[in-house]
Amino acid sequence: MAIAQQYPLNTPKNSDLLVGTSIPDPNTNDNPKTSNFSVSSIGSFLIAENNIITGSGTLNTIPMFTPDGQIIGDSIMFTKPNGIELQVGVSGGTQTVLGAGSISTGGLGADTVTATNINGGNTGNVILSGGVIIGNEATDILQITSTVSDYTGSSSTSAGQVLASTATGQLLWSSINAISEIKTAQATITDAQIRTLGTAPVEILPAVTGYIYEILGATTQSINSGGIGDAYDWGGQSGVISSRENIFTGLHKVEIPNAQLPSGGGGVSDSLYVGTPLAGISRTGGSIKVTVTDNIDPTIPILQTPSAQLLINITYKLTQVQ
Repeated sequence: MAIAQQYPLNTPKNSDLLVGTSIPDPNTNDNPKTSNFSVSSIGSFLIAENNIITGSGTLNTIPMFTPDGQIIGDSIMFTKPNGIELQVGVSGGTQTVLGAGSISTGGLGADTVTATNINGGNTGNVILSGGVIIGNEATDILQITSTVSDYTGSSSTSAGQVLASTATGQLLWSSINAISEIKTAQATITDAQIRTLGTAPVEILPAVTGYIYEILGATTQSINSGGIGDAYDWGGQSGVISSRENIFTGLHKVEIPNAQLPSGGGGVSDSLYVGTPLAGISRTGGSIKVTVTDNIDPTIPILQTPSAQLLINITYKLTQVQ
């Protein structure tokens, strides 16, 4: 038999055979025997019997078990070249950067990622489609240095507005009045507006989406500045403060008696009319307007030049519609 060192060294192939001894199973009368074993069969045996993990991957990509549970392949997570940050996403596509911290799904569910710091970067969007919880204790701070939009994508158009919930649980920009309990407002109706008060009602409180106005009280004062004998002719109409421009039956409103409407003659009234709100329906999302019952503008007799203003103070409450 030749000396082993005389045989050349070669790279093994799956089909190469190795000489060995096959040991019989315990408690049998069989004898050990010399046998040939292929390189392929030895490899498969070692993998199966010793739970050896196989597979291949890409540089800087975090591996994962494939569905058969024993072969490793590429996951969608990969590290940056400097190894400091972890990026979740497809290489070359949208990425989420998780800063130094821990990532865990233990006890939180298979779709949960927990990190100490999350940096969305200066470009792109971070979209959270499910429920969002910000903070878990009083010392947590929420800081927003970018533009905040409501659910329609619109930003606040004036200072002092707040994001208020609607009846459907969405957020809309609204004035602070929308979340206050009781507010007061003052409006002055000019002479030009008085002359068209029937056909062009004057809005004194703006509409607030998802809310109704409850009028708690109103006062009116006529500031007449015409000459003696000058007068508007209201044709027997009364004034109305409400959320509608017409059809006032059954409406929540304050009525201004005909005698308390501006006359347009000389002298400022030395007293205020205190109107009592009447129970009725208030329009959702409606503004508060001032008009007259028949929607007819006052007439001005020939050669008369009445002039006046109507000062209105109103106390109200905004109630959210469920």
